[in-house]
Amino acid sequence: MPSCTSRRNAQRLPRALLSCLLLAGTPLLAQGLAFRELVLQPGEHAASLAADGTVVGTSVDDGVLRWPPEASSPEPLGGGPISYTSDVTPALSKNGRTIAVVRRTMQTPPAPILAPWFRQDEGSWAPLPGLSLHDAFPYGVSADGTRIVGAGRMQPVPGQPAPNRPWIWDAAAGQRTLPVPAELEGGEAWAVGDDGRVAIGHFYYRPDPAFPNRYYYGARWSDGVASMLRDAEGRPLGRAMACNADCSMIVGGGPGGDVTPDDPAWALAWFWTEAGGATYLDPSGLPAGAQPPYTAWDLSDDGTTIVGTYTILAEEPFGALPARRPFLWTAASGMRDLGTLLASQGIAFGGEGWELVASAVSPDGRQVLLNGRDTDSMPRAAVVTLPGDRLFGDGFDPGLPDR
Repeated sequence: MPSCTSRRNAQRLPRALLSCLLLAGTPLLAQGLAFRELVLQPGEHAASLAADGTVVGTSVDDGVLRWPPEASSPEPLGGGPISYTSDVTPALSKNGRTIAVVRRTMQTPPAPILAPWFRQDEGSWAPLPGLSLHDAFPYGVSADGTRIVGAGRMQPVPGQPAPNRPWIWDAAAGQRTLPVPAELEGGEAWAVGDDGRVAIGHFYYRPDPAFPNRYYYGARWSDGVASMLRDAEGRPLGRAMACNADCSMIVGGGPGGDVTPDDPAWALAWFWTEAGGATYLDPSGLPAGAQPPYTAWDLSDDGTTIVGTYTILAEEPFGALPARRPFLWTAASGMRDLGTLLASQGIAFGGEGWELVASAVSPDGRQVLLNGRDTDSMPRAAVVTLPGDRLFGDGFDPGLPDR
């Protein structure tokens, strides 16, 4: 086995050596909690998680990467060059069958456009057929892999704005835009139910078109009819990020519309159901210094487990800057810092100087994907598997309330 060296010098190291670096100081199993760190090179990231533990991400060199269940090293799937990535893209269906990415292509006359491509099962990459928009970003795939949603733009007209338009796609009907209320500027669709009847995302508008600042409003489309998500007092919710397989449960967060920072509900994470409406997730179980925005990124299929991020102010060479930290919320225990959970089990992953996002959770609520960067700005990612009983021997108990 090769000797291990500092990650600070791990610029394009062989994956076998990076595997050594990961294994050298990290326990892989602690009192029933399984921890799998993913091998990443500079210019790579992990983004989406399937039910069986498969992870996909991207590489500037290899296009899409896939980490099979239980594997630390990825396999390249091609699909590049990738033009855009985020904490949740490439998008992967929960059954692992469909991956969606965006590629920059050229058209005639020469002009770059952003085009969604997809891969189903073990087939070849192909452009998404039946497109109606000039360019498009795919942000989400239904759990069964049959539908894709995102945002795109119509053919630009010189001198006129080109706002984002939410869209939905399936093989039978192709790409269709989803409506945006006339008083708002644009929107994006981020998730969709298996039957395609319900999609979620957000609307937005800019108070001053000369500046990029936007107000965001949680959005839901039911049978093609748009509605704004609000709490019991009528305040608009922030961006809707994910839903379960039938989109009967929705999570999101961040600032909602023109709700101001002096409002107690400003930028809280939330959970919404059609029957019960909106519930804000109480952040009081997080460490001192936690502050908004709080954002719920994903949820289990039964809604009892939610993952996301909160914000802290981190000291940087040029002053204090906001940084994201991951949280785990359960119906029994509320919101807890996921880095504290790992540290309590002897796993050093996250902490001071890191930027870390809990971007996905498996449908059964057992596996959580973490991705971000460490103090050396190196990409880091891991899959945490929670014990079935969610009990931890050192007293940290995400299954039982402690307050």
